[in-house]
Amino acid sequence: MATREQVDRVIEDFKRVDEGMEEVLWFPADNSVRLVVVSNTAPASGAVVETFRFPADPDDPADSPKEVGLIRPEDVDRVVYPSGWNRESAEVIPIHEAHAA
Repeated sequence: MATREQVDRVIEDFKRVDEGMEEVLWFPADNSVRLVVVSNTAPASGAVVETFRFPADPDDPADSPKEVGLIRPEDVDRVVYPSGWNRESAEVIPIHEAHAA
């Protein structure tokens, strides 16, 4: 299962390029880091969260593949999340709680 440490590393990477991040929704999974970044700089969200996939680092055996979506704060409760991503079970991580790995 992806660990909170892996999640925090991904969040730190995104914070470097998106100062509008407010929170991250973490959807724990056995085989990947699944996140939705909530940012006021995101483009208008569609009806469904589109995700981008990033492979695991082949030089880091503890790394996991990543799937990341990007939505606006006002869309958190109105969009449809990917199949298997249960919004009710997502952990909400406020950006000020994410720690550098």
